[in-house]
Amino acid sequence: MISVLDGHQMLVGLITLSEHALVSASCDSTVRIWDPETGNPRFVLRGHSAAITCVQHTDDLVISGSNGMLKLWDTKTGKLIRDLLDDVDCGVWQVKFDYRRCITAVQKNRKTCLEILDFGSPAVPHL
Repeated sequence: MISVLDGHQMLVGLITLSEHALVSASCDSTVRIWDPETGNPRFVLRGHSAAITCVQHTDDLVISGSNGMLKLWDTKTGKLIRDLLDDVDCGVWQVKFDYRRCITAVQKNRKTCLEILDFGSPAVPHL
């Protein structure tokens, strides 16, 4: 065992890992960013009002969802960049994103649907 990561106050249901960050999300409505090499805490992301139901991250961005909202965070500073969705009736169930698009499964008007958000054209097209 390398480390024990303490901090969340309730069940941790989601964990994602990249080379430069470990991200955990909990029923305590927080997302935490840790150093994957040392286990040291970097940031506690606060802004959700309910249990985190989905999370994904890159070395630059974290997207987290909970009841009624989807948020975009800066992985390196821990700062909220902006709310991506705030008009969801109930749960945000899943999120996946790449350099350009974010796709999320949400509940609106008592129906589950997929919403696609477009971050814009890439600066340099992939060949």
